Amino acid sequence: MIKNNLKNIVSLCLICVVCFLISGCQAGNPDQSKIPWSRPQNWEGQVPGVPGTN
Repeated sequence: MIKNNLKNIVSLCLICVVCFLISGCQAGNPDQSKIPWSRPQNWEGQVPGVPGTN
C-alpha cells in the first residue's frame, strides 16, 4: 500500500517536472516582433468613415 502511494507520488512529480521543462517561456520584448501584425496600426480603433478620431 505504501509502495503504491509512493509510486503514484513520484510519478506525479515526474509528470509535473516534465511539463514544467517543456512549457517554455517568452524571451525578449513582444513589441520587437518581426511579425507585422503584432502591433496595431494607426487606423485601428477608429470610427469607420470619421478620420482622426480615436
